[in-house]
Amino acid sequence: MLPPGGWRFAPFDEELIKDYLVKRVRGDALPCDIIHDCEVYGKNPPWEIFYSNPQQNTTENKLYVFTTLNKIGNNRVSRTTAAGTWHLSNTKKIYDADGNHIGFNKMLSFKQKDDFGILKKTSWTMHELSLVDALSLSAPTNQQCCNNVVLCVIYNLSHKKDEDAAAAKMCLKRSSSSTVAAE
Repeated sequence: MLPPGGWRFAPFDEELIKDYLVKRVRGDALPCDIIHDCEVYGKNPPWEIFYSNPQQNTTENKLYVFTTLNKIGNNRVSRTTAAGTWHLSNTKKIYDADGNHIGFNKMLSFKQKDDFGILKKTSWTMHELSLVDALSLSAPTNQQCCNNVVLCVIYNLSHKKDEDAAAAKMCLKRSSSSTVAAE
């Protein structure tokens, strides 16, 4: 179900955790059809994910998606893509109205690889919301599923499509040259 016309999607962190992430982990129906599954930590850089998604909130320049973490080892997560990597900037705890700790909000910034493999800062930022303890929120007993699903809010801080287009061309040039070499 899509929201009605004129409706603005601007939930608080607590609402994102309780009304969307917990329900997604449980397999319950979501309040509206505005947050979809997307592979954030995969092949595509953030600008390709952002501009190709029909659910993009263009007035706020945000995109809300569910993604699965790429766990490497017990406590480590790989946040790399083909074009660069998401770097953790800070983490804050999310509390509900009763003061219960219900989740985490990790702020990440995207750094893109240049032609020499050096990471350069970009205008892309993301908030990754995760549950503090999925089992305590009456989630299913499949703990691996619960601990791997997160809700991400992707932002383009520059609001400039030209910069993203140039970055995308550079990325495509690199990927197409590596594809030709592989053939």
